[in-house]
Amino acid sequence: MDINIELTDGSITDIEMQKIGYLFPGERSSCYIADFIMRQYNRIKSEKGKRFTYRDMKPVYLIVLMEQSSTAFKAVSPHFMHREQISYDSNANVTSLSNILYVSLDTFHEVSQNINTKLQAWLTFLSSAEPKDILNLITKYSEFEEYYHDIVAFRKKPKELISMYSEALAILDHNTELYMINELQNAIKEKETVIAELDSTILEKNNTIAEKENTIAEKDAIIAMLQRQIDALNNQN
Repeated sequence: MDINIELTDGSITDIEMQKIGYLFPGERSSCYIADFIMRQYNRIKSEKGKRFTYRDMKPVYLIVLMEQSSTAFKAVSPHFMHREQISYDSNANVTSLSNILYVSLDTFHEVSQNINTKLQAWLTFLSSAEPKDILNLITKYSEFEEYYHDIVAFRKKPKELISMYSEALAILDHNTELYMINELQNAIKEKETVIAELDSTILEKNNTIAEKENTIAEKDAIIAMLQRQIDALNNQN
């Protein structure tokens, strides 16, 4: 789900919620930011005409909330806030319109112990449906009780969700989803192949052990027979 917001100062914010974090998050977010910047550029330039300057452009913020974060962000746990930082090695003071923030809700839920700030309250609201967490949240921040009532109302009367901001990006996302599904299927096939190879190896080892046990049994039988022959010869002597 995407929620597109224009703030009072003209800045644009896109808040996106993902059930599963997409692969290639940096490349994908760069495309999103570029799309928003160009839409803003075309709109403002159309409105101002010759009076347009690049100073008229406002920052664009992309906030991605991931219920299950992708591998790139899981690798840096326990960090759950991932802010883009743009700087130059010369320390030149150059303004960038791009601002990207990823939030790993799953990591936050794993590492969070208390709700001491409004940010922690919001992240708890977004990351947990456990009764104990809800009770703890509304005890400390009573305004969230109204939000839970809203959720119940939305479930009883579903609303149409806001469509994707750009059809082209929606197609790219669909292709990325297909790629992620194919990657998952390939990973499953690889695991099944490994398991089959392990089963085959175990079977071969079991056969080898059985053969060795048969060989030992045959040797034991020969030794027993020879022992009987020796005992017979001793008795004759």
